[in-house]
Amino acid sequence: LYPYVLAGIFTLLGKGLMAARIVQIVAGSATVVVVYLVGRQVFRPCVALLASILLALYGAITFYEGQLLMMWLGTLINMVLLYQVHRMQSEPGLRKYVVVGILFGLSALARATILLFIVGPIVWILFVSGERRRRLSVGVLAAAVVVTIIPATIHNFVAARDFVPITSNGGVNFYIGNCEEATGIYYPPKGINIVTDESIKRHVERLEGRSMRPTFISRLFLSRTDTQLVDRLTD
Repeated sequence: LYPYVLAGIFTLLGKGLMAARIVQIVAGSATVVVVYLVGRQVFRPCVALLASILLALYGAITFYEGQLLMMWLGTLINMVLLYQVHRMQSEPGLRKYVVVGILFGLSALARATILLFIVGPIVWILFVSGERRRRLSVGVLAAAVVVTIIPATIHNFVAARDFVPITSNGGVNFYIGNCEEATGIYYPPKGINIVTDESIKRHVERLEGRSMRPTFISRLFLSRTDTQLVDRLTD
């Protein structure tokens, strides 16, 4: 998602990096407002105000808003998503489910793991909401997610001739967090320049001596991690 947002900023405001940074800082300020709105929905105005002040004073996120990184984007989308999920619960309806589905899809394009949390709204629709058209409602929500994500899936297939719905970095990320050298913080695997080979595809292809599909590389790192975990458990 982030490269497309940058492309939009550059198209509208020119290719200067300062324009992109200003947009990100403004968006970060909007996130503070949305945090207040969510806090007021769920708790009380005083709690909402405290939460928004804490976010405004949080140095790390302010730093990232000034860099060409996507952290600010995922945070903003997720806070808007939380706001809309709460509205969906107070005023159920197909339009609300479409909005929540689109936001889940956009958030997934920024960070795919957010899709794990869609279980919450689905369970709420099926067992709590009292909706008469529960299956239709879940279908509408799921369809909105798929429609939002599918352009990225099509792009990935055209670019790599491989079925990658959003990203193929799952195996690599799992390896970084669970291999023998894992320390609990992010680090690039040994021998890999993450700047010039972000997906680690070139590194694996160089070792294997052949071209490889992204999904196969992901499964390769998963299998390596599984083997190391089994060895550690049996030692």
